[in-house]
Amino acid sequence: MGAFDTRELIQAASASLAEGSTAPTSSRRAVPTAESVADIGIRPSYSPVLLVGAVRGMEFILVALTGFLVHAFYLSDNIPFTGVMALLSWAWRD
Repeated sequence: MGAFDTRELIQAASASLAEGSTAPTSSRRAVPTAESVADIGIRPSYSPVLLVGAVRGMEFILVALTGFLVHAFYLSDNIPFTGVMALLSWAWRD
């Protein structure tokens, strides 16, 4: 078990990556059989991480807008909205 050396493993891994690296192809091709059956147009896809981030951003905007609307319609007569109040509510969130 003591015969393994991590430096040798890292060097071997980097050497195999350097030998086997090829330039990535920029265009995707469909399967030739599928191309003969139907005219397939390959559209660029969006990253799932990008979509999740966009959804979270929209959710944040909706929650903030809902909070402003609740304050405007129900609380603005009793409690005026100030920037200090917004900072305190943000700082004391649980």
